[in-house]
This record gives sequence, structure tokens and C-alpha cells, in this order.
Amino acid sequence: MAERELTIRVRVDEAGSIQVLEGVKEAGKDAGKTTFTEFNSLLEIFGKVRNAIGAVVGVLVDVAGTAIKAAAGQEEADKRVAAALAIKGKLTDENFQAISRLASETQRMTGVGDDEVQALLARTVALTGNTSSLGDVTRASVGLASALGIDLQSAGLLVTKTLAGKSEMLRRYGIVVKAGADGVRELADRFGGLARVEAETLTGKLRIMTGQWGELNEAVGKTIVGSNAVKGAIDAVTTFITRLTEQAGT
Repeated sequence: MAERELTIRVRVDEAGSIQVLEGVKEAGKDAGKTTFTEFNSLLEIFGKVRNAIGAVVGVLVDVAGTAIKAAAGQEEADKRVAAALAIKGKLTDENFQAISRLASETQRMTGVGDDEVQALLARTVALTGNTSSLGDVTRASVGLASALGIDLQSAGLLVTKTLAGKSEMLRRYGIVVKAGADGVRELADRFGGLARVEAETLTGKLRIMTGQWGELNEAVGKTIVGSNAVKGAIDAVTTFITRLTEQAGT
């Protein structure tokens, strides 16, 4: 039996009229030759084109939706950091970028989400006004969360209170350190390496991979939101579907 290759070609003229052609390439003596004939019925168009268009649009919507959601989440994290810095009169590009870099580096090294780290540091800045000890705060919080089996924000609160001069709550866990920045540095030295060790496990590596996938989604989302070309492509697909629907109803 000779093989046949089916090709669907769609033409849209300046007036917006749509012509759908079916091309069949035969094997054998006519191999390489494709003959196109116009569909006689819009029912035929929908039968062979609808599923393809639906699949493409579905994928675009899913990918774009996930990416835009990720970008929106990152935007909210950035706003929290900016607000915390502003409250303490320390909103400078240097401080903002330092926190962003610290959050991104922590995610790459440990798999802890950068937005989680930003939320932690935003609270630390808002409560203490300290921007010089945030590296120690991050290492101590991530490590303490691993050591005590608690979530990052709970561990971060313990560390932030220690930075503010109240280390009593740590004693409930049998941990005794000085209050203030020196105590936070001690916590970072004692527990900061635990997250790195966990990152070398299979679970840790999967967490890091997931985190980096999230970063990719954020980058794609920002591109979609800010790209006129992408918006134009979406508009073109929408227009095509609208015109096809209108012609189907006539």
C-alpha cells in the first residue's frame, strides 16, 4: 500500500477570508509531488484543523499561565523586600540587589526557594533594620530549619529574635548562644553546613532542580509579560480563531 502524507495549509487574505487546503503527497511515481485541493465544507475544516489548533492553544495557555504565575510570585517577593527596606529607610539599589543575589545563591546551593529566602530577609529587615548580617541570618536559618526539622520561616524567626537581642527561645531547643549579631554568626557557623550536606542527597538535588525550573518559568513569564512580539503572536492566534468561528456560523 502506498504511503500518503497529509498537509493542511491555511491562507488568510487581506480581507480576512480563510481558505483551508488539503495537500496529499503520494509515494511511488508521483513521490515528492503534492496536490492541494480546497475543502468544500467548513465541517471538513473543523474535523481536521480544530484538534490541532486546540492542542497548540492549550499548550500555549498552560505554559504561559505557569510562567506568568511564577513571575507574579517573584514580583510579590521583590515588593516585600523593597517595602521592608523602605520602612527602615534603607531602600537602595545596593541593598535590594544584595538580598536578591543572596536569595538566588541560596536557592542554587540548597534548593530553598528564593522567594522564601526573600520573605525571611524582608521580615528580618523590617524587625531589626539590620542589613549587614543578612548572610549569617540566611545560613543560620536554613541550617537551623534542617537541624530542628521546622520550616524556614519558623527557624528564621528564632534567628531574627536572636539578632534583635532575644535568644531565649533557642534554649527551648537546647541551643545557647549570645544575643545579637555575634550569636547569629555562631548559629551560622554551627548549623550553616547542614543544608549543603542535604543538597548532596538525591532529595536535595531534586529540590535544587525544581528550584531552577521555577527560575526558568519566572524568566519566561517576565518575557511574556514584557514582550510585544509575544503579545502580538497571541493576538494573531486569537484573531484567526475568531474569524474561523465567524465563518463557521455563516
